[in-house]
Amino acid sequence: MRIKLSFFLLSLLLAGMVSDLKGQELYIKRATTPVIIDGIMDEGAWIEADIADRFHQNFPYDSSEAIAPTEVRMTYDEMIIYI
Repeated sequence: MRIKLSFFLLSLLLAGMVSDLKGQELYIKRATTPVIIDGIMDEGAWIEADIADRFHQNFPYDSSEAIAPTEVRMTYDEMIIYI
């Protein structure tokens, strides 16, 4: 149950991020090299990954481009989805 809920919440988060791309597409490629979870994105899988980076802030009274630069990259292998 907890895994299903986590996946559902992750799906909602990603759907919100994708809707902010406004016509952009993010192709999620399969990792061609092992990914080491160490906070350093120097593996070939991250270098080859597409980047989502033109996000917008949404407020009830105003919307604009995001102030803080943000990049999102995604890849996957046979066991894990990496974000």
